[in-house]
Amino acid sequence: NGLAGAGMNPKPRNFASEKFKAGDKPEAVFKTITQGLPNTAMTPFGFLAEDDRWALASYILSFRKAKK
Repeated sequence: NGLAGAGMNPKPRNFASEKFKAGDKPEAVFKTITQGLPNTAMTPFGFLAEDDRWALASYILSFRKAKK
């Protein structure tokens, strides 16, 4: 709900409570980070080291676990 999010369509995901467009399994989040999501503001980050992308996927999923 910040300034940058106001101009995004679709709106950015609430990692703690909303469904993930491409699934919420670690492999799906990793793929989204790597390839991005077409027609959204989620650009690919495949240039990051593989270990960093897996760590980021784990971190993103930790928001959901913390919510429970």
